[in-house]
Amino acid sequence: MKEHFIRNLKHAQLMLYTFVSGLFYFIFFSVGVTLGVGLSITVVGIPILVYVLQTAPKFVRLDARIIEKYTSLPLIHLPSNEEHFHYNEPNQDSWEQMRATLTNHSYWIMIRLLMYKLVIGMGSLILSVLMYVAPLMLLPAPLLYKILPFHVFLNKIETLPAALAVSALACLWLVVSTRVGNAFAKYLVGYTRRMIEVGYLYKTKQ
Repeated sequence: MKEHFIRNLKHAQLMLYTFVSGLFYFIFFSVGVTLGVGLSITVVGIPILVYVLQTAPKFVRLDARIIEKYTSLPLIHLPSNEEHFHYNEPNQDSWEQMRATLTNHSYWIMIRLLMYKLVIGMGSLILSVLMYVAPLMLLPAPLLYKILPFHVFLNKIETLPAALAVSALACLWLVVSTRVGNAFAKYLVGYTRRMIEVGYLYKTKQ
């Protein structure tokens, strides 16, 4: 029972993290890429864009570590050091190496996948409210229905049998939530695995 509760708590935290990280990635890469492209006619624009691109593998690695921590589902083997997550990292004084970074499709694909996490995160935020917050609010109905107003499908709970029925519904809801949380965790693991494989794929082509 304790393990079941801890797993659900981790899945709820993972859903919240997905929304927060997705929002951060969207803002960071939108601003960074726009700023770098906008200033590309100057000396500082290209280095800014290169730096923004180089952060993508680092964020993918961070996501992988966090997801491994909050789920029991394994990702593909992660390298023990950072060098496997760097692709053509340029010397800022070398235009050829900076150009190699700018034309490396792995960076752009990883950025696109990281930014798309905002959409996944918005869905996960809605799911976390529906699957965890809502049933937990209904669970204590038999104890609180005389103090706090409980409404289910626009019907006010005014009797103990009705409150017990609502509490039973909340318990069933939490069981379903567990399955939904497990499915979301599997999807997120698969999505993160795809981002890691993108990096490996283009690294082997260099």
